[in-house]
Amino acid sequence: MSSPTVTRPRFALIDLTRFAAAAAVLIYHFTARENKAWGEPVNEVFPGLFPFAKYGFLGVEVFFIISGFVILLSAEGRKPAAFIASRVSRVYPAYWTGVALTSFLLLFLWPAGKDISVAQALLNLTLLQEVFNVPHIDGVYWTLWAELRFYLLVFGLIIVGLTRERVLSLAILWPPLAALFQQLDSDVIDTILMPEQAPLFSMGIIIYLLVKQPKNFVLWAALGVNWIFAVFQTNGGTRIGAESNTENLLDPVIVAVVLGFAGVAICLFALTRLSRIRAAWMTSLGLLTYPLYLVHEHWGWWMLSNLREAPSWLALLIASLGCIALAWAIYAFVEKPFGPRMRALLKRHLSDLGATREHNFRESA
Repeated sequence: MSSPTVTRPRFALIDLTRFAAAAAVLIYHFTARENKAWGEPVNEVFPGLFPFAKYGFLGVEVFFIISGFVILLSAEGRKPAAFIASRVSRVYPAYWTGVALTSFLLLFLWPAGKDISVAQALLNLTLLQEVFNVPHIDGVYWTLWAELRFYLLVFGLIIVGLTRERVLSLAILWPPLAALFQQLDSDVIDTILMPEQAPLFSMGIIIYLLVKQPKNFVLWAALGVNWIFAVFQTNGGTRIGAESNTENLLDPVIVAVVLGFAGVAICLFALTRLSRIRAAWMTSLGLLTYPLYLVHEHWGWWMLSNLREAPSWLALLIASLGCIALAWAIYAFVEKPFGPRMRALLKRHLSDLGATREHNFRESA
């Protein structure tokens, strides 16, 4: 599965799906998750929207499916140094900016929004705060920690050789093994194996494999089994957390249907003629997804708290557009200019380091 040069197509409809998932999470945080921004119970602010918005947390599950697909696509044909450079330069510039902006908001502009410390904010810059049992300054960061662990797993595959057989073995064995070891009730093992996210990432991995072999029955069967695991894990863990956050019951059947619909949609967008659609506006929205996800929660709540006198729908529109504008600024002034530079710099230095170690090894042999 390695080649000197690999063309990585841009799937415009998957970009659009990513943005739609981010929008669903935004609507969930603004109109379904309990918060102080409105000054009254959130389910009373939008009684007509609430029954639908409370399922917006599933946008995160969709992110994980897409990541399984996109990260394997990104890893194909790349050497370890190039993969690390690609992931670090993709994650950290916007993340550091998001941490800085949210820290500024909560430390100076809106301390009532959440009680955080400078030390906590500084440790959050590493994205390793969970290792030290330090809370995230923004709740959405937990998903980035899951993504980071998935990157390490893929990096390990690249080290040993990213073959179809190994990738398929990972996608088939990871979810059931994670579910099995989950019964030990060990935080350490769950941190390593990620039982709730494993089937979602694996669904994306299998869709990646289906791009190469769309008529492979084993792959389709594995995708279906992973969907079952995803439904089981999401209803057993993530849904319960969302019920607590919304103070409302969620239908496990709807959760299953949404996950199934997401899987089918991503298959259609990656495996059919729909994959050939090219639209600059879809790609642009896809590029805004990550920074929007990073900053929407607390900045959005702050905007809403200052718009309590406005009609609720107008306040929601202004806060949403404000977060999108902030996301665009992060992309335009941070990600776009500094991401490629960081990637090139890291790739060069990591490649030099690898070459030096190989030379020293040969000298000592």
